[in-house]
Amino acid sequence: MPIRYDDNKLLVAIDKFKKVSYDFLYWAYYNTKYRHISKKIDKEHRSNSFYRGKTTERIATPALGRYYDLSCMPDKIFADRILGDGIAIDLYEPRIVSPVNGRIVTIAKAKHAYCIRDEHGADIMIHIGINTVKLKGQGFKCYVRDGQKVKKGTLLCRIDLDYIKKSGFCPDAAMIITNMKNMTYFRAYPHERRDALVYDVISYNYGEPKSNIYPMPN
Repeated sequence: MPIRYDDNKLLVAIDKFKKVSYDFLYWAYYNTKYRHISKKIDKEHRSNSFYRGKTTERIATPALGRYYDLSCMPDKIFADRILGDGIAIDLYEPRIVSPVNGRIVTIAKAKHAYCIRDEHGADIMIHIGINTVKLKGQGFKCYVRDGQKVKKGTLLCRIDLDYIKKSGFCPDAAMIITNMKNMTYFRAYPHERRDALVYDVISYNYGEPKSNIYPMPN
């Protein structure tokens, strides 16, 4: 009788080691790459007369994908901007990174939603998929924890796009600002295909005093 793959503990262990090693190498390489890109973009913005003197804060792309208007998202809660305003993402790759410097406020139990408070006051929610809470965490691998400080480019999670689609769910993500009442200015920039962190897709001005941003979880 042939030995099933799942019964061979050595093969399973090797496979898990390969996946963990790949995820670590991905994080190490792209985290460094994204930080380099972010510094380069910030330098370009400082030298660009359009940005010079402006206090508008910016939120970058958290993943490779097609960025489109939130009102076109196939979920009424997001399309009607009930939770906040932002942008929708047709994901092209399985990795989601932090689009800002800040701190993780909340991670959904199903690992499909991440709330980040950035260093300038915006409460940003990245919600992955439509009704994917029903998957109860299957198809999602989380790399951060509640209260953790994150940098722009920190790997938040990795998703199994094929699994989500085969399970009958739309994997499109939404990135929204949930504390819109505190914003004096907001604008989203839908685009076609965009790489992670290479482009800004949301700009805003936080109207509350900076002292109201914190305290945050230690």
